[in-house]
Amino acid sequence: MSKHQIIFSKSNKIKELQKFERYEFKYLLRKQLSDAIEEEVRHFMAYDGYVHPELGNRYFVRSLYFDNWIASNFYEKVDGI
Repeated sequence: MSKHQIIFSKSNKIKELQKFERYEFKYLLRKQLSDAIEEEVRHFMAYDGYVHPELGNRYFVRSLYFDNWIASNFYEKVDGI
């Protein structure tokens, strides 16, 4: 992601976003809870253009992240190490 990103406001005027930061939080969920969350978000989310209908509207994950049980890599990233 570049430092600058063009976005559109509700009034269709172009604005420049000076700083963009994305945060990801990962959680382990039981299958039953995961299924319940997925069912709820279906009501207001849409599939993106990368899904494969022949795979049940899924796509391949090509990024794998490894960490240890105390999340050392995560905290090093947060701390800028």
